[in-house]
Amino acid sequence: MTLVVLSTDGYVGEDGAGWAFVARPGDVVRRGALPACPSHVAEWRAMREALAWAEEALQPGDSLEIRTDSALVAKGLASRRPSMSGEAAEARAACRQVLARLAQRGVRAKVLRVDRSANVEADGQARGAAQAQR
Repeated sequence: MTLVVLSTDGYVGEDGAGWAFVARPGDVVRRGALPACPSHVAEWRAMREALAWAEEALQPGDSLEIRTDSALVAKGLASRRPSMSGEAAEARAACRQVLARLAQRGVRAKVLRVDRSANVEADGQARGAAQAQR
């Protein structure tokens, strides 16, 4: 039984857009560039990628703590009736489905909203992914 901490972040700036997640233990880092998009799209992409990785990597009995500095993502995953539409609603639904599958397999997961200062590594990776596409 392992506790895995996943930190996720999306980034949109003048230098581009990107997503990233960092998993500990294991020092797993994944990131990617995105075409120009709103920040919530980058945040949801980071969460989707992190959960896809978790679904493959975690075993029954493992625990998952997912950290995000996005209020929209944290609230969207916690709420049963968020007011979302379009791409955000689709991403939310996909993430909740993965969380449900993880729970069925015996993986306990919780989503935490953290301060930006507690999400520095994922933020740096997302910024780096955005800048790498230039």
